[in-house]
Amino acid sequence: MPEASRRTIRLDPDAGTLPEGLLLPPEQGGEVIAFLVEPALRDWAPSALGALARGWQERGRQPVIVDADFANPSLPPESASQPREGLSDALFFGASVDRILLQIPGEGVPLVPAGTVVPDAAEAWAHEAWGGFIRTLRGRNWIVLLLLPADREGVVPLTGRADRVFRVGIELREGPGAHPLIHPASSTPVPAGPPPQPATSQPATSQPVTSQPVTSRDAGTGGWDDGTDVSGATETPDVPGMTRADQDSLAVKPELEGAGVTAASEAAPQDAPPPNPEARPISRRPFPWVLLLVILVLVGLAAAIWFGWIEIPGVDLPGRAAFNG
Repeated sequence: MPEASRRTIRLDPDAGTLPEGLLLPPEQGGEVIAFLVEPALRDWAPSALGALARGWQERGRQPVIVDADFANPSLPPESASQPREGLSDALFFGASVDRILLQIPGEGVPLVPAGTVVPDAAEAWAHEAWGGFIRTLRGRNWIVLLLLPADREGVVPLTGRADRVFRVGIELREGPGAHPLIHPASSTPVPAGPPPQPATSQPATSQPVTSQPVTSRDAGTGGWDDGTDVSGATETPDVPGMTRADQDSLAVKPELEGAGVTAASEAAPQDAPPPNPEARPISRRPFPWVLLLVILVLVGLAAAIWFGWIEIPGVDLPGRAAFNG
């Protein structure tokens, strides 16, 4: 699969079919997928997430759309009645999931609206209650489609909780921290300049977004079944959240740690480089060898003087006479 096609996904919400290139979410254990929406596609993103949710629902998954854009919420659609409670009420006031869950007639996919207006969206994105909220959704085996703004640095702590992160837009970003791009089928992605350096760095978590560990599952239990023969495919570099010919698995879920779920693999410590078996140890006590060399030189010099090999004016040594016979 060409590298460019593995980093971009063309999506037509009206096509009624799922786009190529996405991993199928797991049947058990749930999953959290974050979608960073560029401002230019804020109005298009809800229909795109709805199309993905309906496609996965037809394949036996249980999706739920969560609007976490507290500054500019776009769900539910204008035709639906506006609820009084939502995501912010669950985070700050402990509202239950069943209380804030909204079923829109004719849509078929439940959603969680942004809820009561919050004075500081960054505080809401970093709220400690996210852990319990996500564990509840995972416990129901739900696939969470998390809608977030791409132009706000405060979402970084929240994207660290996601299993996969995609960018919804038309600008293809490169470099560290870049995510696979979902764009309208009618548009062509354009290269974007380097993103500005964030004011705050992402806190260390068990699973960074842009570099997630990948575990393996049995063949045939995930991914798209498009009838393509991949037995002769060559290995290509991994792109987080995208399909490969030799894998169809998803990332380890940090919210399930300590709840009876064991990661299939652990990343090796990165604190120190591995030792080089061919490297020779450096001697830390060279002093005895230097001393022995000095002694040998002095003994040789004394013998040369004794036997007259080195003459000293005015000195007649017995060794010289004995040597000359």
